[in-house]
Amino acid sequence: MGAVSGALESVAPIDALAAGLNAIAEMLAGQRDFVRTRQAVIMSNPELQERDLIKLAATCAGTASPGSRRTRNASRRC
Repeated sequence: MGAVSGALESVAPIDALAAGLNAIAEMLAGQRDFVRTRQAVIMSNPELQERDLIKLAATCAGTASPGSRRTRNASRRC
């Protein structure tokens, strides 16, 4: 989220989003086995599934916020 919110205002929102996705990809590089094991554990436990969905919702909301702020700011400049 920092990559998106920290992007220069002159950067197009789609480019800021791309920067955020690239930052996530770098963070997850080399963790494929861990992620697969983690997902298998979560899928085998309903309580963990619920917790994972809550975390996903919070992540989505947090990711949407910087993009929304950038879009609102860009529309004010027009």
